[in-house]
Amino acid sequence: MWGIVIDQVLSYKILGAHFQNDLKWDIHIDCIYKKAYKRLYSLWVLRWARVDQGSILKVYLGTIGPVMEYAVAVWQLIPGTLAR
Repeated sequence: MWGIVIDQVLSYKILGAHFQNDLKWDIHIDCIYKKAYKRLYSLWVLRWARVDQGSILKVYLGTIGPVMEYAVAVWQLIPGTLAR
């Protein structure tokens, strides 16, 4: 109607979640994995410094847990992953 051309993209990041044109979650999961893996180093440093487990748990729950749980409501019911 207006002559607007919409480009097709393979993936798009919106609000921190990566959506792919084939409805797979490979890119999103890979980004979550990389971000969480980088933050795991802080836990290793705390463990090496002999910080108590309660404090390490608080660091995990404040830094790594939210990364792992972000947008889980969007992709948790991926077809084929439900328990049968």
